This record gives sequence, C-alpha cells and structure tokens, in this order.
Amino acid sequence: MMRSHNKNQNIPSEPEEMFSALRLFDGVSKREKRVLLSSVKKTMFAPGVILFKKNDKPKNLWIVFDGIIHLRSPHPEKKENITVMSMITGDFLLPAAVVTRQPYLLEAYCASAATMLQIDANIIDVLCSLHSSFARIMLEYVAKQFRNYINQTSCYYHCSGSQRLFCYLVKLSIIQDNRKKVVLPHSKSLVAAELHMTPENLSRIITRFRGEILEVNGSEIVILNYAQLISLCGHIIPTVAWGDSGVPIGLKM
Repeated sequence: MMRSHNKNQNIPSEPEEMFSALRLFDGVSKREKRVLLSSVKKTMFAPGVILFKKNDKPKNLWIVFDGIIHLRSPHPEKKENITVMSMITGDFLLPAAVVTRQPYLLEAYCASAATMLQIDANIIDVLCSLHSSFARIMLEYVAKQFRNYINQTSCYYHCSGSQRLFCYLVKLSIIQDNRKKVVLPHSKSLVAAELHMTPENLSRIITRFRGEILEVNGSEIVILNYAQLISLCGHIIPTVAWGDSGVPIGLKM
C-alpha cells in the first residue's frame, strides 16, 4: 500500500472514490462495502495534530485520505519522538491494533495537513467475525504491513552507515515526491538514532559526501545527484520504494 505522495495527482474527493481506488477492498463484497461506507467519517487535521497516542485503545480504523502521517515512538533518552514509519495516501494506521483490540504501540502524528477516513472499530470487528473473506483481507494487509516494516528494519541492519543514510534519503524523496531536495522529519540527532548510528557518525558521512551528492541547509537536504544516490544504496532500496508489482516507484531515471 506504500505509494509516492504527489500533490498533483488526482486525489479522490469522496470516500466512495477512495474505497474504489484501494486494492485492499477489491475482494470485499458490495454488501460489506456498503456497511463500511455507511460508517465512514472524513475529517481534516492541521499539521502537528496527534491522532492517537501510544497505549490508547483503538476506537477507529484510520485510513490516510491525503497527507503524510508519522507513526512515532518515544526516544529512550530524549523528549522528542522517533519516526518509525511514514504513512501516505491509501495507508492504514496500525490495523493490527484495531483487529486485536489491543492498545497502540506507537502514536500517530500529522506531519502535514491531512485528511483522514475513520471507520468505527466495532464495524471492523463485526465484519471480521461474520465474514471470513473480509477477515482474510484484513489479515493479509496486517501481515504485509508487518513484513514491510521488518524488511526495512533488516535492510538498515545489513548495510553500512552511509547506505542507511542514502536509503533513508531515497525513501524521503519518494514520500515527499521530490528528487531535488528533502526535508528531514525531525532533528539530525533523532535521524541518527533512527538509522542506528551516533550523531557524530551521521555528521561524518554528510561531510564526506557534501558537495558531491548532497548539500545541507538546516533540516533541508539538497540532492545533487539522484542517480548516484540510488546507486550508492547498493542492492538495498527502502521498502517504501517498491510497488506491489515489484517495480520501483518514482525511481525511473
């Protein structure tokens, strides 16, 4: 479900259009889809709004209609939070918590202005209980989201510090739909923690490739050579870069 976020693309204007565009609901019967649509609520949120906090009990299944949502975890030593996953148009926010009715393990933060769809968690529970086809669809999506996260984490653990940084920048370029520059979602010290390195190591890598591949202006990273940035990722490209068909999204030169 990970796709590049493009403000110029035709964003569905109504929940019905969004549901039709989501491949997740291809196998949902017309009756089940009507039940879902009858309970959908569409709400706009300003940047900085927290949709839910860690340990909150799920009340709704959240779907990103438009915007970027960061799923964050508290830093063990600092007051700031680390972004674990970035959610974009069409993504579901931690559906495993909704299906199991367990508290959230992360908080959801609006990194941009966002429009969200909400479906009552009780509706999801009833549909999963009564319709095995719908339960299977939800299970497949939860499994896919979990596998994507594990694959991404595994990639970071099996590549060098510079590869982790380059993959991270490619990932941001796809999410932000910009090959020329990206904006870091939080401070460099937290980016370093997210990439499993010290702030000093991150600074050394940036200094080494400054002027060749990238330039830094505060929280803005200017990408001087996008093709070389991708090539230096080695054989590892962030999970978010790949579509369901196995073809890289937004990486054509």
